[in-house]
Amino acid sequence: MRIQFTVFLLALLPLAAADVQSASMNVQNTGYVKNMEGSDFSTRTPRTLFGNVLLGTIDFAQQQNTLQLGAIGIIPFDEPYLIWGDYHGGRRFDESAGRSTTEKTEYDRPVQLIQPFVSYRFEGKHNDFVFGSFRSEHPWHELIKYDVYEFLRPAETGFQLLYNKHPEWYQELYINWELTNQPDQKENFHVGSISSWKPGAASVSAQIFYLHRGGGEYPQKPMVSENISAALPVQLGMALPFSFLTRVAVESVPLYTLDEPDREDKSTWNNGKGVLNSLILENRHHTIKTGYWTGEKVYAEEGLPFSKAARFAYIDYELKTKLGQTTELLIRFSGGAFGDSLSKSFIDQKMILRWRGNLTLFQQKTAVTTQKLDSSGQAENYTIPQE
Repeated sequence: MRIQFTVFLLALLPLAAADVQSASMNVQNTGYVKNMEGSDFSTRTPRTLFGNVLLGTIDFAQQQNTLQLGAIGIIPFDEPYLIWGDYHGGRRFDESAGRSTTEKTEYDRPVQLIQPFVSYRFEGKHNDFVFGSFRSEHPWHELIKYDVYEFLRPAETGFQLLYNKHPEWYQELYINWELTNQPDQKENFHVGSISSWKPGAASVSAQIFYLHRGGGEYPQKPMVSENISAALPVQLGMALPFSFLTRVAVESVPLYTLDEPDREDKSTWNNGKGVLNSLILENRHHTIKTGYWTGEKVYAEEGLPFSKAARFAYIDYELKTKLGQTTELLIRFSGGAFGDSLSKSFIDQKMILRWRGNLTLFQQKTAVTTQKLDSSGQAENYTIPQE
């Protein structure tokens, strides 16, 4: 909360001095179901998430600047609290050297269900810069960022630099500062970088995700932990606009991870690598993906849990469509087998129903001065007020 309150005060400074041109109220509600019960506990906690993520803001616009003030809330149904560790899965922390099985980590903390949303955005000719709160809908490949985090962390706090004005190019760099260093907790922040190029029906993306825990002001034992994931998703595709299939592509995603568990010896790094090869079939609103993974010692802390296995095979179906101008529907089913002999299985289901609405509260009137000729041919100025 301290981080969000500091951002709130800083964000008010440009608002006080700005000539506000418009103000609008924006609401976005995301109803979701995420079923993760189809796998064993050692790989992923078998749980079901069911609820809403509600975002409400008032947006103040002034030239290229926009200030958003509001709040975002996670509203789980029939579940009074959410604990991070319930959805992380695995035994990584309990098995780390120097840690007892009863020692708490940041994954034992509850998910913050209500938090302020304070965002200051500058829109340049080529880049956008966001300071404060920003949405967590980064275009990560799932090997780096598992989709369950969009329900537990719908907004982040820090800063974000975007290059998104060109249809083929996309660049994003951000830092999300989740926890500050306190006497009873380590600092916790993420740094993400995504660069993408989409020429026609193909695409290539370079993605790096870095997670840090530590802190020098209040050092704790174990001292620090780090996790780095790097992926290079490459798709070679062909558009088929006049056939039943609108696009066919093959995708290869090499993944490399560096992991330093909670230990005093900072020289202890675990290196992992793997590759996921997939076939993609698209038909307007429908997408089918199927593929095969091989990996060794991979630990992408917030990535797909099954990448920790030496092998997994999967098939995935997704429906994504609009239900009118303001409502979107996404339905996804995925499943497969994992393990050295592919003897274990997993099944996922996800549904998202998202609605957006906005209402203009205030818009400054501007004046345009023109000229007209009177009957004697002399020019006469007059002013037309405009919205």
